[in-house]
Amino acid sequence: RLLDYLATLTRQHGSSLNKVIAPHELTENEDIFEPIQAAGNVDIAIGVPYVEFAESVHSKLAPHELSSYELGKTVKKILEIESPIHQEELARRVAKVFGLEKAGNRIQEATQKALKATSDCEPNGEFWGLKEGYKKQVRSRQDVKSRTLLKAEYLPPQEILLGLQHLVKQNVQIEESELVQQTSRLFGFSRCGPDLKAVIQAIIASELDKTLINNGGCILLIK
Repeated sequence: RLLDYLATLTRQHGSSLNKVIAPHELTENEDIFEPIQAAGNVDIAIGVPYVEFAESVHSKLAPHELSSYELGKTVKKILEIESPIHQEELARRVAKVFGLEKAGNRIQEATQKALKATSDCEPNGEFWGLKEGYKKQVRSRQDVKSRTLLKAEYLPPQEILLGLQHLVKQNVQIEESELVQQTSRLFGFSRCGPDLKAVIQAIIASELDKTLINNGGCILLIK
């Protein structure tokens, strides 16, 4: 033990050792080592399974036959589970909640009206979320039931950015091509097709000189 070793040295070398020992005395249970910090941001969940809204609404009316206020209640519930989500995927989820297979034009339009009529919702391009914010997580699409969630254009930009920042921070610096591949894996994709590659690269390009730096093909975080 460390304390026994120090005591032995003290007996052997006398008072000369006291000059190099720290000013305070070590207690029996004192930890003299610095705690190891966890890599990455502790408030970001990486590669968690994507959870799809699975409740059903028993209504004699179709979604587009409801008032925007009433439909907005269902829309908000979906956003509480799946935010951020593409507006077209959100309309599909609304259709499914009402027992319908497809989200036609009328359901798409009704969902848009419900979103705009619900004060708790806000858009980010074609993606919607709650004003109170969304969970900072990168969700894996590996086991999703809705196959349209696998479309590259349905990946929320803010979610891609979280994954990019996590990977760059973890690696300190990383080649852009490798960063694209690793980011796609965070979302549960075994391969990065051209569409997915283009979407991820677009987010990288949009963040250059904002949160990211390209240094000769290697991506770094701006400190």
